Amino acid sequence: MELKEGQLLFFPKFVFSNGEVSEGKFFLVLKNVAQDVILVSLPSSRKNIPAKLYNHTGCYYDEASRLSFYAFRRGVAITECGFTFDKDTLLYGNYLQTYSKSSIKSKYPTEGEDYQVKGVVCREVMIAIHKLLPRSKKCSETKISKDAICLKYNTNRRLL
Repeated sequence: MELKEGQLLFFPKFVFSNGEVSEGKFFLVLKNVAQDVILVSLPSSRKNIPAKLYNHTGCYYDEASRLSFYAFRRGVAITECGFTFDKDTLLYGNYLQTYSKSSIKSKYPTEGEDYQVKGVVCREVMIAIHKLLPRSKKCSETKISKDAICLKYNTNRRLL
């Protein structure tokens, strides 16, 4: 398993670091950092946001509560190959996790069986997510540094 930044992964069964098992879980690969990879889970069944924001699309950040999320709308292509979610899906800033690459590779060795690569998330979406997440509460409270999840650009504003 080679984890590349921007990949949208689907795991039929995923075991979180706290031992909790989840069926049918999407993850976005945010960043490779040395021997670790920073992933963020995308829950589609739970909306932990105020009802007035249910129809929001794209990035949202509230300074007072430090609530940060990116809303993907069902049926809207989010990857370069045109993958869409079947239902509205939210990426929350507080769902960032760092995993050892070797641990992920040993638990999920076979693409197509243990996990699926749904595509690479569109550049514009990744840029928006990388601008949003360093402001999240999770970055402030954990060892995930803001610099670790920021994208690097060359002078033409292209991703390196």
